[in-house]
Amino acid sequence: MKSDNPTFFSTAALLAVCIAAVAGCGNKPDADAAKLAKITALQQQIAQLDTAADRVKDGNDVKRLQRAYGYYIDKAMWDQAADLFAADGSIEIGKNGVYSGQDHVRKFLLALGGGKNGLKQGQLNEHMQLQPVVNVAADGLTAQGRWRALIMIGEYGKRAFWGEGPYENDYVKQDGVWKIKKLHWYQTFVVPYKGGWSQNKDATGGVYVAQKDLPADAPPSENYDVWPGVYTPPFHYKNPVAAAPAAPASAAAAPDADPDVAALQATVDKLRHRITLLEDTDAVENLVSMYGYYLDKQQWDLLTDLFSTDSTMEISERGVYKGKQSIRKALELFGPQGIETEHVHNHMQLQPVIHVAPDGKTAHVRNRALSQLGTFNKLGLWMGGVYDNVYVKENGVWKIQKDHVYTTYFANYDGGWTHSPRPTAKPSDKIPPDAPATVHYDAFPGVNIPPFGYKHPVTGAQIKVPAPVVAAGEAK
Repeated sequence: MKSDNPTFFSTAALLAVCIAAVAGCGNKPDADAAKLAKITALQQQIAQLDTAADRVKDGNDVKRLQRAYGYYIDKAMWDQAADLFAADGSIEIGKNGVYSGQDHVRKFLLALGGGKNGLKQGQLNEHMQLQPVVNVAADGLTAQGRWRALIMIGEYGKRAFWGEGPYENDYVKQDGVWKIKKLHWYQTFVVPYKGGWSQNKDATGGVYVAQKDLPADAPPSENYDVWPGVYTPPFHYKNPVAAAPAAPASAAAAPDADPDVAALQATVDKLRHRITLLEDTDAVENLVSMYGYYLDKQQWDLLTDLFSTDSTMEISERGVYKGKQSIRKALELFGPQGIETEHVHNHMQLQPVIHVAPDGKTAHVRNRALSQLGTFNKLGLWMGGVYDNVYVKENGVWKIQKDHVYTTYFANYDGGWTHSPRPTAKPSDKIPPDAPATVHYDAFPGVNIPPFGYKHPVTGAQIKVPAPVVAAGEAK
C-alpha cells in the first residue's frame, strides 16, 4: 500500500488489528478457526476498500494533472506542459493534425509560442480547464477525461479573441505517476472579441502551426467544421443512467458475538461508508458536468435520461415542469434535438459545491452557470446564473431530482450586462409548465440571491441572505 493513499493510515491500522487478532488465535481450535475465517474475510474487505480509495485518489490526481496543463499553457511554459506527457503521448489541437511522442509534442507547443517559452509583454493566453468528467479504469492504470477550455487570448492594444471547445483526453499511470497519453481539443470557435461568435466566423480554421513548418505525424483524427459549423465530439463515457443498475448495498451484518470481530467489523463498515461518500461526490460532480455537455449540443434525449422518475425542472421564471416526459417536451423550447449549424448553445457548469447526505441517498449541489448563446450573423447572448439542485440515487445510479437555475443576468453580447440586460424568461404558451414558478425575482440590474441549501462550512450556521442595498436617495 502507498503512503499517499487518503485512507492509508485507516486501512493500515485495520490490517494491523487483523494481524494481531489472527496472532491471538490458537488456544481453542474450533472457535479460533471460525474467528480466523471471519478475520480473513475482513482483511479481504479492507483490501477492497483500499483499492476503492486508490481510485478516488487517482481521479483527483488526473484532475490536478489537467489543471496544471492549463496553468502552464496560460503562461506559455511550453516545456513544463510537454513534461506532463508520456513518452509516447500525443497532442491534437483543433484541426492541426496529430503530433506523436513527447519530443514532437514539445516542438508543437513551442511552435505555438514562436519557438520560445514565456509570454511577451502585453500578451494574454488564458486557457481555463473546466467542467471535468473523469473516469478511471478499474485497474487504476488508465483514465479518460472530458474537459472544457474557455480561452481568452490577445495582445494589448491590438487584438483579442474568445475561444471555446471540449477536450477528450486519455491518461496513463507510469511508475505511480499520472501522465497525459492523448490530449485532443475539439475547437468550437476562436473568434474576435469584437462582435464575438454572432458576428464572426472562426478566425483560425482550427490550424495554428503550418504543416510546412512542422509536419504532423498524422492527419486530424476527425473531420469537422469549426464555427459557424457545429460538431458534437464523441463522449468517452456511457450515459450513467443507461448502465446496468448498481447492486444494492448489502445491509450491515448483526454484531458478531466475538467482541474483537464485532469491533473490527464496525470500523470496516465506517470506513466503507466514508469511501462510498467520496465516490458519490465524484459521481455527482461528473453528472453536473455531463448535464452541461449534453445541454451544449442539445442532446435532449441523453439529457432527459439524467433525470429521476419524480424529477422537476425550473429554468428562470418559466415555471415548473414535472416528470421526465414533461421535461423532454420543455427542452424543445431551446431548440430541436441536436445543435443546428450556425448556432452556439454553450452552458458551462462551474464551481460546484456538493453535499452528499450522510445516508448516501440524496445530494444537494449549488453550481454556477455561464452561457454563450446565439446565432451567426444575428444575435449573441450572455447568461449567468446559479443552480440550486437536488440529486437522488435511484437503483444505485445518481440522477437529477430537482433542476432549478436562477438567472443572475441575461444580456446581448455587444452591450453586455451593463447596457443591454434582458428580463428573466417567463412561462411559454407553446409548451406551458405544469406549475407556476416557485419564486419570482428580477434578474440584473435587479439583485437576487438564490437560497443556500447548506450551512456555512466554518460556523455551521444557516446562511443569512442580505436584503438588496438601497442607494442614498432611492425609495425603500
